Amino acid sequence: IITSRYLPADTPSLISTVDEVPLGDFGQAAFIKSLRRDTKVEDRYRKGELDLKLFYELYRAFGGTPRFLGQIQELLRTMDVKELRHELENINLPSGEDKGELRKAQEGYFETLFTSKLYGYFNPESQKALSKSAVYGVPVNLEALAAITGLGQDKLLVFARDWQNRAFAYPTKEGLELWAVYGLLRTWLLDRLSPEERTAAHKAACDFLTELNQQNNEGSLGLHWVDCLQEARSQYLRAREYELARKTNDQISSFFMLRGLYEAVRELNLEMLEYDQHPSMMSWIGWAYLAQGEHEDAHEWYQQALGMSGDLTEEAARSWHGLATIDLNQSNYTAATEKFTEALLIRQQLGDRSGEAAT
Repeated sequence: IITSRYLPADTPSLISTVDEVPLGDFGQAAFIKSLRRDTKVEDRYRKGELDLKLFYELYRAFGGTPRFLGQIQELLRTMDVKELRHELENINLPSGEDKGELRKAQEGYFETLFTSKLYGYFNPESQKALSKSAVYGVPVNLEALAAITGLGQDKLLVFARDWQNRAFAYPTKEGLELWAVYGLLRTWLLDRLSPEERTAAHKAACDFLTELNQQNNEGSLGLHWVDCLQEARSQYLRAREYELARKTNDQISSFFMLRGLYEAVRELNLEMLEYDQHPSMMSWIGWAYLAQGEHEDAHEWYQQALGMSGDLTEEAARSWHGLATIDLNQSNYTAATEKFTEALLIRQQLGDRSGEAAT
């Protein structure tokens, strides 16, 4: 059983033996019970500094979203109650049945009331390091954080524990000393960086993850090498390093193809095309359709790839090869021979002996 508040956006299509069971938000009683589990919050409640009416107002304003609880608890430990009530009185949530608009409004008020205040408690160096750390979509070690912040690991450990205390980050429980920024805070934190700082942080993360993969040391982050490359690919795209993203994408696509994950190959490369209209991604999609015998769709994608490829390129050779294979599968041997010959000539002129032998 794997529990996750949200299904990650880059998760491949779930196979037939996997069930996804959505869970609702906390009810009011569970929301209040969770807040009172904090010893300092409970102590203030018992002393009369906090009361049930305040908890009800918090629930009305923010609902039972679990991710809010940590930061609400942190401010309830010390925040002046009169100030908090005043802030809650100014919350004006939209009425109606549009849950998306309601959640968006709740997020906005929460960021203003809780996230901004807690972020302001950190010194500027810690703030900058936290925002840069939000580029990672997976838990990472202090070495990975040092690679993007330029700070020493001892200082980062002090910062990370402070981030944990204010519910911005958390350590994993897997036996590795790994840290993760809460996923729903990442966008807000990244928005605190300038475009130049953000791009530089993504690029530094790319370089670190790629080096980790080349050293076969992905295990230090508890990752399979494909998961490491997927995170590196994501970082390359955000850093606008499209050529390097394509190379990484090719490695992942090859792994998926060998294991028959054709839908995942299509999703991976369709996402790439949103950033970079390159024929190599079109060829991968064509190959995924071809492997499933969907010749019409495969032909369409290979033809698109061929149209965008130069005459003497690897992409052109792959497209000719794919189109020839479709003809071969349909017993159109004359057309297949012609297209294989086109691919062969390109492979020979490129000096691609492996491709030449395969053709």
